[in-house]
Amino acid sequence: MQPRLNIEEIKDGTIVNLGPFRVTLGFTIGLSFEPVKVLLFIPVLISGVILNFFIFLTISFSAFWLTEVGNFFHAIGVAIMVISGGVFPIEVMGSTFVAMMKWLPFIYTTNFPIRVISGAVSLNEILMGITVQMLWIALLAVVSHIVWKIGIGKYVAVGG
Repeated sequence: MQPRLNIEEIKDGTIVNLGPFRVTLGFTIGLSFEPVKVLLFIPVLISGVILNFFIFLTISFSAFWLTEVGNFFHAIGVAIMVISGGVFPIEVMGSTFVAMMKWLPFIYTTNFPIRVISGAVSLNEILMGITVQMLWIALLAVVSHIVWKIGIGKYVAVGG
């Protein structure tokens, strides 16, 4: 038997029933979503995923030079998750760290999309961030292509 809702909860829209669960929506804890920022979040998120792909693609090409890349790849993955804001907000590491990270692609994969959807950045900062994402995607696409060409030249298949 499902618990009953009182009429104020229903009118307020703060409680939603999902089967046997009652879920409080995000806006009850102070989040507000601006329609423009929600629409801009979509390309920011897609660009973040593409950027993350190129970061890991370029790192994956280390397999051309290393014999065992599993542990290396995992260690790099954990480090990138931490410095991208995937574990906790990078702002807790201090303003100097945040200023340094703005020059690297990592925060544009996780931290920046989260800040866009949460409304923590202005429209100008969003447009600048999308531009930075596109520049990093283009640069890493070129770098990964170059590393691929160099690696394929060194690759030697062994076996029967």
